[in-house]
Amino acid sequence: MHCTVGDFFESAVHHEDKGRWLDLLVSARLMPGAPQTLELRFIDRASKLLWGEVSCQCHEGQLYLTFIDRTASRQQAIQMQADYRSATDLLHSLPALVYRGRINREWTMEFASNGCEALTGYSAQSIRDGINGTYGQLILPEYADYIWEGVQSALMRKEPYALTYRIRCENGEVKWVLEKGTGIFTDSGELLGIEGLILETAPPSSALWSRE
Repeated sequence: MHCTVGDFFESAVHHEDKGRWLDLLVSARLMPGAPQTLELRFIDRASKLLWGEVSCQCHEGQLYLTFIDRTASRQQAIQMQADYRSATDLLHSLPALVYRGRINREWTMEFASNGCEALTGYSAQSIRDGINGTYGQLILPEYADYIWEGVQSALMRKEPYALTYRIRCENGEVKWVLEKGTGIFTDSGELLGIEGLILETAPPSSALWSRE
C-alpha cells in the first residue's frame, strides 16, 4: 500500500527503532527519487510486535511510504535461530565427541564438540587446529589400518560405520571408544567428508580385540 507519512506510522514504530526511522526519512529527503529501504519493528493497536520492510521515497517534496509485512518470515527466522541454539547447546553438552572431518589418515576434524576434552583430555580447538596433533595421532597404531579400511568400505557402500578401538588420551590413559559415523555426500553423490560420534565404551570381550 502507498500512503503519505503520517502520525500513525510515526507512533507505531517500536521505540528502539525510532532513531533508524528518522534516519530513513532524512535519507529519503536528501536523495529525492531514490527509494530508501529499511526493516523496522512496529507495535500495532493490539500491542502486537510486527516486522515490516519500509521503503520511503521523496517526490516533489512529499514523502511516500511502502510497507511490506515481514512478520511471518522474521518469526520463522527467530524460531530457527532458537532451535539452532538449543541443538548446539545440547550437542556441546553431550559426554562424547561429535565431529565433522576430512577423509585422511590423520582424521583431521573441521568441527569437534566440547565433549572432546572429557573424552581425550584435549580441547576441541586443539584437536581441530592440530595444536597437539590430530585425532588420528591419538589412535593406537595397531588400529590404524582397521579404522581406515572400515571407514573406506562403508563409504564405498554409502552406509554408516561403527568401529571400536583404543586411543591414548592427553594424560596417557588408554581408552576404548566406539565411533559411529557416516559419509557426507552431495545430491550428485560426491563425497565431501564424514561426520559422527565418538564415545567411551567398555572393552570388547572377544579375543579378536587382544591387539597388544
